[in-house]
Amino acid sequence: MRATTVLRAVGLVLCLAGLGPTAGLSTQPSAQDASPRQSSAHLTQPEVLTLAKTEARKVVRQKIYDYDITSVIFNSHVREWSVLFAQQPPHTASRGCLYVYVNDDTKDATVQPC
Repeated sequence: MRATTVLRAVGLVLCLAGLGPTAGLSTQPSAQDASPRQSSAHLTQPEVLTLAKTEARKVVRQKIYDYDITSVIFNSHVREWSVLFAQQPPHTASRGCLYVYVNDDTKDATVQPC
């Protein structure tokens, strides 16, 4: 595992715990993370957000406005984006958050509750 992958994972944990900023988590792969075969993402962040919101709406329906997007991360090794939707304000009796995973090559999106 590369050091940058570990640092991103630590940053995500700190963000979810409320101890770290979310701005640094919205990243594209750096040149050192990318191999020649996996040089960069095909999708742009706005395209990913459109796909992720569409898929999330299928699960939470009109309550999508109760959720904020707190991170968008591209994993160049598996060519997949992860988008974290966190419910605002956090509700203890509900799901609280969900991940939407978007495949960079096929544009397929799946939702997984936290």
